[in-house]
Amino acid sequence: MINIGKVYSDLGTVVCRRCINRFYKVDLEPKDCRYEVYPHTCASCGSVSHIVDGFSMSGRLKLALK
Repeated sequence: MINIGKVYSDLGTVVCRRCINRFYKVDLEPKDCRYEVYPHTCASCGSVSHIVDGFSMSGRLKLALK
């Protein structure tokens, strides 16, 4: 089961949804994630985007199945 703590330990604390999808091979949609208020530079890919700081219930279910 993948949770936000595992994501932070694998990818760092400043990571975008695209990098999570690419690393874990999941299909998280924007509604599956909770985001920080302001966009930042993703530590994994370097693009400026909204940073994930948690998952909604549907996002947790998708990650639990991985």
